[in-house]
Amino acid sequence: MLMDRASAKAADLAADWARLPVKERLCAVATHLFARQGYTPVSVNQICEGAQVSKGAFYHHYASKDELLCGIYQPLLDLQIRNLREIAALPSPAAERLRLAVIDLVLTAIDQLDALTVFLQSMHLLEPDTLHQVRQERRTYHASFASLVVAAQKEGSLRADLEPELIAHHFFGAPHYLCAWFHPDGRWTPQQVAESYADLWFNGVRAPQGC
Repeated sequence: MLMDRASAKAADLAADWARLPVKERLCAVATHLFARQGYTPVSVNQICEGAQVSKGAFYHHYASKDELLCGIYQPLLDLQIRNLREIAALPSPAAERLRLAVIDLVLTAIDQLDALTVFLQSMHLLEPDTLHQVRQERRTYHASFASLVVAAQKEGSLRADLEPELIAHHFFGAPHYLCAWFHPDGRWTPQQVAESYADLWFNGVRAPQGC
């Protein structure tokens, strides 16, 4: 029974990949393989076989596995940065915007959990220049998030005795650990997880009543 389910799921996945344009298909197959086997053991030949394309087609779209690795995570990072900018520009109180940012980060991480898994496991394998660029973009996101923390502290919603950077770091660890336990068919929906994470985090950093 389990084997039948696994085979059916693999067939559905292959059918989904087949509908994608070649470049996106290569990325989807590589993401799936890297998340389950690791970046280093997976060969370009395996990726091409899964995507049902030639090696020439691979190198037409990607100069190397390194470029592909960056391409797996970059769309997620771009999306999170874009969403955070839109949330930060809202006219609502800082605490409300910060909660929206927390929920968005969790939901986007869950939606692209394999990509996040690959990145967290293999980021250190990127070429130095590429790694530097990605880290700079991650710092941009972190700084924008921390700015919302500062704004919420100034309006009295968050504890002012804690460093904004520390508050931000305290939160970011939890979404990264989603890779270790969250499953789409599990007990909780992504929205439930995101709302619960927001509640747990805010309960730890919210300013006391009357302060």
